[in-house]
Amino acid sequence: MTKIISIIGYAGVGKSSIINKLKNELFLYDIEYVTFGIGQNKIAHKAVIYNKVKNKKPTLLIKILYNLFYPVKAFDMFLQYRKKITKSSADIIITDRYCSDLYATPHIPLFIRKCFLKLCPIPDLTIYLYDSPEEILKRSDIKDINKIYKGLKDYEHIINYLGAIKTKPDIGLVEKEIIQYLRGVKWNKKG
Repeated sequence: MTKIISIIGYAGVGKSSIINKLKNELFLYDIEYVTFGIGQNKIAHKAVIYNKVKNKKPTLLIKILYNLFYPVKAFDMFLQYRKKITKSSADIIITDRYCSDLYATPHIPLFIRKCFLKLCPIPDLTIYLYDSPEEILKRSDIKDINKIYKGLKDYEHIINYLGAIKTKPDIGLVEKEIIQYLRGVKWNKKG
């Protein structure tokens, strides 16, 4: 059975950098690396409305647009899961974001975000990368530190819900957690 390891964290914390480093460190394992979230070639990324409003001041119109767009974003995330995770033959899948983007979407009522989060399967291991808001501000495309503080606060619920391991974006620390987890997994023999 495929094991899912998810690396989550706020935009700019270093998820992609860590995953790129892991590719070099964990080459002995049968691992597939899967990128989730709003990125190139995703339905949600192509939604013009989202790209036009994501860095604007939150007016009532923007909040309404986010709420109208949210089901599209969720549907896109579920399609990505179905396409990438359920059809994989790898022993291990390491993802960035996973469903954390659904929960971290701003301007969506908390109860709606919680409902959509409960529809997502829980990864076998979740690693939450965190850093100070000031450090994230240096690397993120979000330039409002108050938004970053709020976003980090939103992650507190998701890391508790997923039972995530909280760590700094350091390849040694992340690799140690993954190796420790993999050593404890009882693998089915193939063939």
